Amino acid sequence: MRKILVLLSLMFVFLYTGCTASADLSVNFDGSLEVKFDASFGKGFEALLKNAYGASDSQSVVEFANPQELSKDLAKSDFTNIRVVSQKEKSALSVTAKAPSGKTPLFESGLVKIVNQKIVVQISPKAMQDYYNKSDEQTQLFMDLLMAPVFTGEEMTDSEYISLIGSVYGKSVAEELKSSSFKLTLKNPDGTKGEYSFPLVKMLTLDEAVVLR
Repeated sequence: MRKILVLLSLMFVFLYTGCTASADLSVNFDGSLEVKFDASFGKGFEALLKNAYGASDSQSVVEFANPQELSKDLAKSDFTNIRVVSQKEKSALSVTAKAPSGKTPLFESGLVKIVNQKIVVQISPKAMQDYYNKSDEQTQLFMDLLMAPVFTGEEMTDSEYISLIGSVYGKSVAEELKSSSFKLTLKNPDGTKGEYSFPLVKMLTLDEAVVLR
């Protein structure tokens, strides 16, 4: 079962609720993308995932994440050079992989583009919804669990969305969502780069396009 692929497949659309997360996207001269992702999970979010995917209370998220299984699933989505490291004691996960030019849902959804050997990330409701439609059933299941307006098309303020999450999943998950942020670093072959950090709730309630480069 693709338990942890559900988590990883969302890394580029900034859906790591209840955790600290960072991603580095580096463009190669051939237009391919080197990906590095690190995340540690909050207790509320971890409990939500355990419940959704049938893990025991004694297991951590990374404990029931099988690196070999994850690597195989990523390969099926056209990622290459895959390396997965889980740290049970820190409830953390680290992944590196390569996305060939034009392949993987990252490129196919329009979230990531390479223009003149420079990376452009465009986050918009349309791109997020296209990513959803191109994802496998397990990934879509996790996105459905989030009930995020950016996927559903429903207009909702930050506070309304946090209140919704709290009413469905409990106060701890809502508080983790409210305090979560994501750091994104974009690197180009010429050495230039962009660094961004933003609240996750802003991405999940996004109603207009945001372009990062």
